[in-house]
Amino acid sequence: MNKYSLYFILLFLGSFGVALKFSSSHEKIPIGCDEFGYLNLSKAFTDGKACADHTNRPYLHNLLDTLRKLKITENEISYMVTPHAYHVIPGTQKIINQYPPGTSLLLTPFPISYRQIIFPFVVTFLLILMTIIALKLNTSSGFSIFDLLFPVLIFIIMVSAPFTTELSRINSLAPTFGLLFAAGIILNHRPYVSLFLLALTINFRIANLIMLLPIALFLPVKNLFRSQNIKNNLFVVLKSIGIVVLAILPILIYNTFITGNPFASTYSSIDQKMAPWGNIAQNLSYYFGIEQRWLRFHCITLLIGIVLTATQKLHYTQLLKYTSFMLVNYLFFIFHEVKMDYYPYASSLLLFGIISGELIQIKFSEKYNTIIRTSFIGIAILTFAVGIVRYSKKPHINFEDSKKSYETLCHYDIVWGDLYTGSSEYICNNSGFRYGPTTSRARKAAMFFLRDNNYSQVILLNDNTVDSLTIVSEIKETGLSYHIQPDLHLGNLLIIE
Repeated sequence: MNKYSLYFILLFLGSFGVALKFSSSHEKIPIGCDEFGYLNLSKAFTDGKACADHTNRPYLHNLLDTLRKLKITENEISYMVTPHAYHVIPGTQKIINQYPPGTSLLLTPFPISYRQIIFPFVVTFLLILMTIIALKLNTSSGFSIFDLLFPVLIFIIMVSAPFTTELSRINSLAPTFGLLFAAGIILNHRPYVSLFLLALTINFRIANLIMLLPIALFLPVKNLFRSQNIKNNLFVVLKSIGIVVLAILPILIYNTFITGNPFASTYSSIDQKMAPWGNIAQNLSYYFGIEQRWLRFHCITLLIGIVLTATQKLHYTQLLKYTSFMLVNYLFFIFHEVKMDYYPYASSLLLFGIISGELIQIKFSEKYNTIIRTSFIGIAILTFAVGIVRYSKKPHINFEDSKKSYETLCHYDIVWGDLYTGSSEYICNNSGFRYGPTTSRARKAAMFFLRDNNYSQVILLNDNTVDSLTIVSEIKETGLSYHIQPDLHLGNLLIIE
């Protein structure tokens, strides 16, 4: 049995094992920002409405005109009339989803009821498949240290943070694991292919653009100070630009349709802000805290690189070049106002792929082949077995039964709240409004407009960033008739009559 047969065994046993283990994490209706955002955009792609107003708000234009005539500001409007992951483009009549299309497009071929549960399988399948392709591109033959360690990596990904965090929720990180890892493996041998794979991840995460900067160090650029090299270097630059544009065509086309500008950001201004100087020290402390899992993964990877350098398997200048990805990644987010623990993930996977590319070069003697094959198959079977055991020990619920917890919300046109406003839109096709991120005057104006236009409204008192007593007091001030009705799953519902 050759080594590629082993990898295909891992491809299926590993992917199914991971999917089974995380099944229970993906059986509930999506709530909040990310999960709802990606899944609802996928639903819009299915309906052919992703590049139009797919939020089912026929009243929107008149509502926005009414609010603006009352001098309600764009900040008060933008996030009030949408659930999480959506906002109104200031000064327009258009609601957009803030996320890039990558994750949503990846899930679109699958039936809506299976999109969540299939996610861990797709992510793991892509990771292993891209690794197989990278090994083929590296024309790797014979067994190496990498072949011994890779199935261990898949098992670790299944049982250890930070990977388990991303496998247990719909997100834009996990689908790029395979692309980043493979890009790292082939970087030294196939820099243009590596550039293409890296640029593909931008369709999932815009911030991965910054990873294009260090990759310039690996392109076949000749001495910049010699005039005879200008033609060659110009060709390298133009070819690289062409490769990047080709890779990011999906997001360029998508952005053009929804904003009119291929290079416009769909994220809100809050997500694009750079940190003030006073926050830099706080950001440094945050990202370099020992509790940061991606920092730990960076450190483990660097430690392997240092060992390779000490044993003369890797030159220190190469290791310094490799760390440029980590340096650029951390520098960017240290100066970014919004802090998230997963922001350094891209350089972590890319750097680990690069170091893995070095491990591929360290071959075992053929006398160890049987041991390696046995170990490889054993860990693949263990991964599958752990998935089965975990699946059998957890209660499970199908998509249709999960929807029943929210079916009360389907009786209303407008659902005011916080996290469940997206859940309501996803299963009921009604409209989620966020109660918290606006002002009292904006809410009251919107409620009166909706009431006068015969749209039924309910406020989720227990799913709200505003205290329930404050909400009740505010509704009393409006003079609107209402009653409160308890719900077993959703808590108290304030129904405007």
